[in-house]
Amino acid sequence: MDRKAVSMWKVTKNLILTDVCVIALFWLIPSVKMLALLLGVLCAIGYMLWLGRCFLNDCKANLPGEDYQRIAAEFGFIWFWNPGRRKQWQYVAEESGETGAALLRIWRGNMVLVIVSLAVMAVLVWMG
Repeated sequence: MDRKAVSMWKVTKNLILTDVCVIALFWLIPSVKMLALLLGVLCAIGYMLWLGRCFLNDCKANLPGEDYQRIAAEFGFIWFWNPGRRKQWQYVAEESGETGAALLRIWRGNMVLVIVSLAVMAVLVWMG
């Protein structure tokens, strides 16, 4: 579990750093507002994909083979948060025991940060 927490922290740290840089560029250099926002949105989408990859890699490293196969089959190639499939993932992860449930909780918490990041970008666009 330690390696898992480190990989998710790396994604979260990079997301927060990117948001701070985008907001600083937005306020300090008015001529690059739209470029900075585009960069922020693209980075948030990239972090979303990176989180999905980390989630699957950490499940593979920390769960027995059959539990990992079930989670990977449910997760599929859709690496971002999908509300319609959340209950299925939760059931499969919790069925895998405490480790699977912990991995899912960490992943969901980080996905909330990605959604907040995208909301910040939307507010900055609205403020224009």
